[in-house]
Amino acid sequence: MDDKHLPDERALKALLRQFRQHVRRRELGWAAQKSYVKWVERYILYHRKQHPARLGAREVADFLHWLELKHAVPLRTRTQAREALDCLYRDYLGKPLGSLRFPRHGV
Repeated sequence: MDDKHLPDERALKALLRQFRQHVRRRELGWAAQKSYVKWVERYILYHRKQHPARLGAREVADFLHWLELKHAVPLRTRTQAREALDCLYRDYLGKPLGSLRFPRHGV
């Protein structure tokens, strides 16, 4: 990755901070708020710290698939990750993911 494509660490930290505030305003329980922010953080790290605005439904599907295959994350937990990413894209970034399907192996 060349220098012009390196992520701006400050922008990513600001995104997470602002998303945290956004989730708080939605009046979700404390555990759900914390979980949403952690899932978004894991998603960003998975995609080598790319800003989510540069990514979309395909990258979300890749991340959810990776959770299932590489980490054997149960469907219920992947669903929570999907809900967090839906919140990020639809409510915070204004970029809905649409009808995204992800594998449900082992269900």
